Amino acid sequence: EEGVREPVLLVSGMGGSVLHARRRSDPKFDLRVWVRILLADLEFKKFLWSLYNAKTGYVESLDDDVEIVVPGDDHGLFAIDVLDPSWVSELMVASSVNGVQW
Repeated sequence: EEGVREPVLLVSGMGGSVLHARRRSDPKFDLRVWVRILLADLEFKKFLWSLYNAKTGYVESLDDDVEIVVPGDDHGLFAIDVLDPSWVSELMVASSVNGVQW
């Protein structure tokens, strides 16, 4: 039996999700790509254009040399952590940058 698969939520817009594109032929190549559904930038089109494979349940890049990776820091959603404009939220973000764990 297959292991449990966790869904990936992609949030479009100014503070949207981030994915990484890695080249299999060049281990040093690691590009952070912002997911914007409307007006997708060139990096998204070039590195993350992909198709869903129903047999594996994974999205596969159209470029065989590119691997799509979800970053480990908040699963690519760290950009939307600061949408709450309250001073408490800003304080937590500022202190976490300095190493404070909440």
